Amino acid sequence: MGEPLNSLRAWAMTDDAVTQAVACAGTALESTTFAVNKKAFLFIQPKADGVVLRFKLSGSLDDAKRRGCVVGATGWVTLSVAGGPPPGFVQAWIAESRAVVGGASKSASAKAGRLKAGRAKPKPKRGKGPSPSRRGGRAARGD
Repeated sequence: MGEPLNSLRAWAMTDDAVTQAVACAGTALESTTFAVNKKAFLFIQPKADGVVLRFKLSGSLDDAKRRGCVVGATGWVTLSVAGGPPPGFVQAWIAESRAVVGGASKSASAKAGRLKAGRAKPKPKRGKGPSPSRRGGRAARGD
């Protein structure tokens, strides 16, 4: 699995902002992790019979489901690749995952657009003012 792993690493490291590390070292979940802006977008976990890949997808989620991948509620997709080279779509999924994690997500962009257009109001920030008991409310007066 040496050459396919090298291909996966090369595809993941196409951007200078990408960093490589090891997650869960010394455990059964140990994986090589690729991150951008300190956020992981790809996990590669070698196995005896192949490799397990984890990506954060958005536009390709339906495709991942059709291919029989495990798709989590937050868009993380698990793909097991047996033996030989990874399928051709994997390179596109790595690029998509890097874009989803490294850039503004579609939901964040859409929310920003709604705020800009005045269709949604931002949540008010919680103040650090005194609690109700210190403002002269019932609890403070003993009523």
